[in-house]
Amino acid sequence: KNNWGPRVGLAWDVNKNGKSVVRAAWGVYYNPVYTVDWRNEQTNYRQTAISISNPSYPDPYGGKSPSAFASTAPQNIGIMDNNLQNPKSTASTAGFSQSLSSTIGIHVDGVYTHTIEVPLLIDINPRSGGTTGLRPLPQFGRIQQLQSRGEVKYSALLVRLEKRFENRYQYLVSYTLAQADSNLNTLALTGTVTDSGNPGADWGPAANDRRHSLVASGSFLLPAGVTLGAVWSLRSTMPFNAVAGKDLNGDGLITDFVPGTTRAMGNRDNTTMLAAVNAYRATLPVGACGTPGQLCSPIQASQIDSNRYNDVDVRVSKAFPLVGHNRKIELIA
Repeated sequence: KNNWGPRVGLAWDVNKNGKSVVRAAWGVYYNPVYTVDWRNEQTNYRQTAISISNPSYPDPYGGKSPSAFASTAPQNIGIMDNNLQNPKSTASTAGFSQSLSSTIGIHVDGVYTHTIEVPLLIDINPRSGGTTGLRPLPQFGRIQQLQSRGEVKYSALLVRLEKRFENRYQYLVSYTLAQADSNLNTLALTGTVTDSGNPGADWGPAANDRRHSLVASGSFLLPAGVTLGAVWSLRSTMPFNAVAGKDLNGDGLITDFVPGTTRAMGNRDNTTMLAAVNAYRATLPVGACGTPGQLCSPIQASQIDSNRYNDVDVRVSKAFPLVGHNRKIELIA
């Protein structure tokens, strides 16, 4: 009864001549909880997974045999929240299209989507005081509970200029200015809370957040029936995490953020991120960064790689009709 998804949309021909059109839409949408997420409760005691946080070397079993250690080490289990909900998205859009000539038009749209109640795993049996602390239920290791606490916010401005084919050519130019924020650490609608003691550190730019995207394409019909086409794609960089590289909170996972940072600060707030990263590196022991006998040196902003995307594709094609047949062969380079 509560998965009610109303949707409404409209288009208005402002001057009743088809040259100026205003559009708007709003709707509520639901996504199912995938059945694979239910499987942990059924298999907790059919298979055993034990994580050893920061094990001693060369004996990670503390003087026991592997079988004796496995028989006494607390097991990690997965359970589900009794109040799990289907993910819910509220989406809205508004925009207009304007004809500039008989073949050229411009389109501008604003889009906003807010998704809540996304399944997210959180350890409800965390250690107190980091790797040496005790768990509330010491007979278990991690108790990963699937809860409806994931959230995604996406907003974008979309601009498109297009010319239909006339006088032997056509083109299309699209630009997107977007911002996506989330507490999910994957591109899928799911994830795991990085630190159960500080779940707020997972809120930040989404993993696939790109602020700017430009795509331009066109084609031209040359003499002798040869078609020349090209597509140019340009995208700004995506964010990344500053990860400590070791288990800081004792959950058995090496996914912890560098102290003083939150998720996806890289390529979004490099100044703050590098200050925290270099302060953390200064606390590491000699040789920890791979150079024997030396402390970790500070990382400079110039050392941060970018994943900006710049791609141009060009295509030439020509079709040859087959004599006596209603068919043709097209050669493409």
